Amino acid sequence: MNYKHYITIGSSRTEVFPLNFLSTSLVDELETDQVFYRRKFEGSLTFVNTNGAADFDLLYLNETTDPCGEIIYEIELSGVNYFTGYFSTTDGDFNLDRCTFEVHIKTNDKYTDILDKQETEVNILWAYLQIYMPLVSVGILNTTTIFSKNRFLLDVIKYLASQLVGGATVSSTFFTAATNPATLGTNHLLYLTIAQKSDIIRPLSTNPATVANLSWKSLMDILWGMFQVRWDYDLATNEFNVEHISFWTKTNGLDLRTQTLCKASNKYSYVKEEMPKWEKFYFAESMNEDFVGNSISYVSKCVNQDAGTNVKETKINVTTDIEYIMSDPDEIKDDGFVILCNYLSGGSYYIESGIGVLSEEIVLNAHLSWANLHNSYFRHNRVLIEGYMNGVLTTFWTAQKNKLQPVNAIVCPLDNFDPADLITTELGETYLGSAKATVKKSTLKPTGEMSFDLVYGPADNENTGPAVENGIIVINQDCEATYCEKLKATLSKPMDIDRDIIVTYTQYVGGVIFCQSDPETWTIPAGATSSDFTIADPCSGVHAPESIVITLDVSGLGTGWTHRYYACDDCINFVWI
Repeated sequence: MNYKHYITIGSSRTEVFPLNFLSTSLVDELETDQVFYRRKFEGSLTFVNTNGAADFDLLYLNETTDPCGEIIYEIELSGVNYFTGYFSTTDGDFNLDRCTFEVHIKTNDKYTDILDKQETEVNILWAYLQIYMPLVSVGILNTTTIFSKNRFLLDVIKYLASQLVGGATVSSTFFTAATNPATLGTNHLLYLTIAQKSDIIRPLSTNPATVANLSWKSLMDILWGMFQVRWDYDLATNEFNVEHISFWTKTNGLDLRTQTLCKASNKYSYVKEEMPKWEKFYFAESMNEDFVGNSISYVSKCVNQDAGTNVKETKINVTTDIEYIMSDPDEIKDDGFVILCNYLSGGSYYIESGIGVLSEEIVLNAHLSWANLHNSYFRHNRVLIEGYMNGVLTTFWTAQKNKLQPVNAIVCPLDNFDPADLITTELGETYLGSAKATVKKSTLKPTGEMSFDLVYGPADNENTGPAVENGIIVINQDCEATYCEKLKATLSKPMDIDRDIIVTYTQYVGGVIFCQSDPETWTIPAGATSSDFTIADPCSGVHAPESIVITLDVSGLGTGWTHRYYACDDCINFVWI
């Protein structure tokens, strides 16, 4: 194969002739904790004065004049780019007795500068001119509080992206589409705001926070921890994609069944060290059980059984339990951030309420509790296809690839190999139910021989969305010994127009209906989240000490609604359905 090597120092491009190139390789591998692959150079090159070239002299001259300067390294195969990297002479080893210079070439691709800058912190409070600050209102503890120091989370994402790459834009259907692509239901994330925590603890302070440092990496760690959101970058459009893990799908690529080297390679093992039994999640502070949440766990011998290594913890310096902050502000540390889930009504923003998956109560900012986040966004990319979520055995939509197969093949440039593509193998087709392989790592020699680490997983399940998105709760307001006359109906969010719900009151004796009301229509006004109602006594004052059921027809609220009914302690045996 016809390889040529070039170095560019300043504006001067020179062909060079390194030793031991055939001992090197190119490695395609997922960047750590990312969704994109990067091609890296494995091995080192040695430069000497040989074949009429003075490679060592050239590099040593650069060492004496600009040792920290970037040197671009290019490899061409038959006139086509094979690899581009960089180094400085401070990265290598000089042997002045032997006149040799040995160096490892670093990757120079579209992610190089981004990853170099991703941990640079920016004070997002300085960016007030670029970031719109909405006023967010909340009613709690019989008062209305306005938070005036919020930034839209998407604006902060865009601002930090622009600090990495000048003029860069951000695309995110996850945070902007009316139907969330991960849940296939109403998107609750359209108006997320972020604030420095002290500005939420003390919203009326005349001395607001002046520093809220945040880097691209720290923000992306927060988004991964809360929403399973990752990012990649499109150089052609200068655009960052910030999306849920389910956004990145794969297409079919190489078929290795025709490769002689691949035959009789039908062996695999499990990557147990990447299969924790417990996934645990922590906010900076939380009190309500929905915000404390439960672990996601896997009761299976397939996962790592070593108690010392089988727990994966996610800790983020964010607090979302807004009721805890407002009721016990002295318990909350100033450091960190608060993220609020809001809705827009009448030109104003309000914190959204929701039914907590664990508490089954309407809770402010419930959608950003661990219980509800897991229910909505953590049904993809689990360790196994089945596990316990919120204490319930759950079948997930997708699972990680944990069966590892090493295999070798010959890959030519005309094969158009892309490590992001799916690979077809004899093992997958014959023994693993026609499963396609995902590239965990590939290593390409200059001779064209490629070794793969391929991984397989279970078939995906259809995403049918979480069972509950919005809800209405009915709570007893005025109970006698055998009958509750007054009730309060509370919605998880207000509706845009007046909405009717149909209510039927039924009392049972011995499993048989004792008395039942005619259906009543309750109207909840547009923009309201609750209303009080009086229900007629269908039993004419004659009651039996058994069960009473309030049946709600919530079809008028649209799709994706559920309901709960709560009884007071001194009433007879009420049940909810």
